[in-house]
Amino acid sequence: MSSAYKVDQLSPNEIVISFPLDEAFSHVSQAMQRLGAVKQEDRGQQFVEGRVKCGLQSVKVRASIVEREQGKTNVVIQASSDDVWGAGAKSATKRLIETLSNIDNPGYQPDRLGMHPAVLAVKLILFVIVLLVVMKYVFPIIFKLLGHS
Repeated sequence: MSSAYKVDQLSPNEIVISFPLDEAFSHVSQAMQRLGAVKQEDRGQQFVEGRVKCGLQSVKVRASIVEREQGKTNVVIQASSDDVWGAGAKSATKRLIETLSNIDNPGYQPDRLGMHPAVLAVKLILFVIVLLVVMKYVFPIIFKLLGHS
């Protein structure tokens, strides 16, 4: 591993890593594997494709890898998720960049799940409780104020 390993973030989904293409390719593949699974690698087409776990979602991710100058390689990450706001895709991209930033740290352990399923379940239950309280107590008051019976 190079002692001069560095990751520079150019945009929310593009980074430059301080490795030549072959090493960068291996690091991207390794980082994606740590977060989920690599489905396809193509060194000729210069991409790694796979799935990154995000909570209960599995987000499809494709990283395009291009060496821009000797020892510096651009990685552009495209992620797509089924949620309305693309939160899963944004989280997967952020977590993949974080994992790549820590690829030379042997003690780094990425959180493969993002939000823990138990936390998600508790939030969902609390939402249902609040919704029921609003329907039972707040809606009748609003209807009385509006003159409906």
